[in-house]
Amino acid sequence: MSPDRRQLEIQKITKDIEELQRAIKDEDVKRSPQWRHAEAELARQKRKLHQLRRSSWERVFFPPFPTWLKVTAAALVGAVILIALAETGVASRVKDMFQSRPVLAPSLTTAKIKPARVSIFVAPSLISKSLYEAERGESIHVLELPATEPHWIKVQLVRDGRAFPIGFMQREYLTFDASQELKWALNSPPPESDGMDEIGNYVTRLEDFQPPRDLDLQTRYYTALAKWEEILAQRQTSPEAAKPYKDKAATYRSYAGQNAPQIAKTGSTEVPTNQASGSSQQQSINNSTLLPRVPNTGATGTTAPRVPLSESALAEVMQRAEELYRAGEYDKARRVLDFLLRRNPDFREARQLRHTVIEAKKAETEVP
Repeated sequence: MSPDRRQLEIQKITKDIEELQRAIKDEDVKRSPQWRHAEAELARQKRKLHQLRRSSWERVFFPPFPTWLKVTAAALVGAVILIALAETGVASRVKDMFQSRPVLAPSLTTAKIKPARVSIFVAPSLISKSLYEAERGESIHVLELPATEPHWIKVQLVRDGRAFPIGFMQREYLTFDASQELKWALNSPPPESDGMDEIGNYVTRLEDFQPPRDLDLQTRYYTALAKWEEILAQRQTSPEAAKPYKDKAATYRSYAGQNAPQIAKTGSTEVPTNQASGSSQQQSINNSTLLPRVPNTGATGTTAPRVPLSESALAEVMQRAEELYRAGEYDKARRVLDFLLRRNPDFREARQLRHTVIEAKKAETEVP
């Protein structure tokens, strides 16, 4: 229908509607039987007029297009929507919803998260993609323990029964139990060509551990101590200076060979004693107390010298203590500061930080 013809049709219908409205208002028509027919015709003409006006409006704003043009426009709109979803990450989230959840992988041990929040990365690099974040105190599964202490280890977080994807995180952000920490220490010795300071620090680090209950690990522990005490003895300039180190090495060798004997206390000195043979000996080994730490004295009764830390080592140890203090690891921070003060007892900054750590620990453990 052409626009002129449509306009004429609209005018005709409008005129018919006006006549019907006047007829319905007439009292004579109301009393006649054609009244209902006139009212129905009026409603029909109004609907017809509305349809004509609507078709005219649609043709003005939505003129007819070829089918190929409609299909092309729909494809372009769909492509724009897909690109927008991809840029906002909605597509990847929808994909993750339909993908199967990660399964729990076999783990070697577990560890605790130290910082308030730490990222787990898809690869052992800070510039790689972050998978998710773990919070302080959460337990995380450690999947691999390499032979040497790395900066990155392979982990998997399990939260509320849900296994997260496997990723990598830095070793320094994890807290292991004492036996695992000892394994890390035994697996990361310094080169034997290092100086007295580095080797002495490593020996002190090993001596700070409590002797482990596991017999195999206990043998490794004392064997390593004996080895490094012998190396320290070889670095001394006189037999008198080397004697305390040799005595300690010999004692550690005996502990490693006895494989956790029971401890008999004589006065204030703990002396390892051999047990009876047979099944009673094996039972006493399994139920024995831990081996003592070797007193730091030689046969002459003099204390084996503690090598003071160099300025660079002091700065490194203080930085480590401050990091532990800021992370809320007050017990570990205090142990690090105790180690530092044993080597450098006149270091005032370490004493001040130790006092601050002790006060923070008291405030944390106080019950309101």
